[in-house]
Amino acid sequence: MARTGPSRSNRRAHPKEVRRLFKSHSVIFKEGDKGDAAYLIRSGKVAIAKDTADGPVILATIGKRSIFGEMALIDGSPRMASAIAAENTICTVIDPGQIKGQLAVLTPSARDSFEAMIRYVRGTLPWEQRCRTSESAAESKDDLAMRRLLPSPDAPVPLDFLDPILRVLYVLLLDYVRRRLPQPTSSTGRG
Repeated sequence: MARTGPSRSNRRAHPKEVRRLFKSHSVIFKEGDKGDAAYLIRSGKVAIAKDTADGPVILATIGKRSIFGEMALIDGSPRMASAIAAENTICTVIDPGQIKGQLAVLTPSARDSFEAMIRYVRGTLPWEQRCRTSESAAESKDDLAMRRLLPSPDAPVPLDFLDPILRVLYVLLLDYVRRRLPQPTSSTGRG
């Protein structure tokens, strides 16, 4: 019987880190699946794809040091997109207990900020997509609340996020949130 999980030698090499090899073109997870792990790419590339009426559309191809699959893992929602190995790829597998354990030790204000950003990202389309529909092109109450919550772009990562996995997730969430906020140039009358 073929092993689909990490080898025992990987577990012995670093007891907290489980690595997995995904062969080129293999599906890591599908859109709509339950989130049972997040992944940190150690080598290789992963295509993130969304199902559409015209077939799958590649949203991004990500590489070394990128994390994916984190949103479903954090809030228990189904996967927002599919992940496919674009080439042979080695990932560190991050299980829900690792993230939940790290979130549990955050200060209440840091945890509240983290959770607010997750809710905002889950419930809000990126700004460029929102502009395509007239009813959602105006800045909302949620946008204004998120602007008050966000640190300035050049502010250091708070000390609450010293854990490397949480640090990466925090920086990713900040990026996801900023892409969803109305852009300052959008008020210049461009259509």
